[in-house]
Amino acid sequence: ADEPDEPDEPDEPTIAIGHLSLRVRDLEASVRFYLSVGMVEAHPRGENMAILGLRGGTHLLLFRARRP
Repeated sequence: ADEPDEPDEPDEPTIAIGHLSLRVRDLEASVRFYLSVGMVEAHPRGENMAILGLRGGTHLLLFRARRP
């Protein structure tokens, strides 16, 4: 049987996530929170969305929820 590829480093995951999206009630507060825990703004912020970067090229896409 084929075995899955082993990670290069013992703590390296065997899968990766490229993008994660969340709908949030308060876009500005959410951006402030994620910036405070070490994320960075990866692209200029729009009126209804923000794109934040994590290590390794993963992006968190925050969308303003349509309903409060």
